[in-house]
Amino acid sequence: MNLMIVEDDAVTAMGMRDTLEAAGHKVVGVAGHVRAAARDARQGPDLALVDIGLLGHGDGAAFAATLWREHHVPVLFVTGGCPDRTAIRGWAVGCLSKPFSDAELVAAVDAVGRALKGEPPAAWPSALEPFEASEALLEARSA
Repeated sequence: MNLMIVEDDAVTAMGMRDTLEAAGHKVVGVAGHVRAAARDARQGPDLALVDIGLLGHGDGAAFAATLWREHHVPVLFVTGGCPDRTAIRGWAVGCLSKPFSDAELVAAVDAVGRALKGEPPAAWPSALEPFEASEALLEARSA
């Protein structure tokens, strides 16, 4: 799966990239702020992993909405505090809470990837909170 990572902590971002690439995914961009992430969105990722709190580098939740609206890229939040589901209804598939292990990251991305292909995930990893909006998002993406 082609992924983009929007994370302002460089160590975390590079660790995520290395883990996901070792698991067979392609990371088309790693960005620490919204402007760089907007450029990466043009690479056509299948999924964006977005931190909500970008520490002065933009609002991850607002950027995630733009990703969906302008590029139809679904978002998996990877953040310390999961957002209110009503604020992101229709375009985010879920939230993976920090801290997480490499195995939890890969399992979450794999489960979301299967769902995006219309396949039922074997199981949602316990570290992943899927959003109810995911079903509507998946239907809209496949239409």
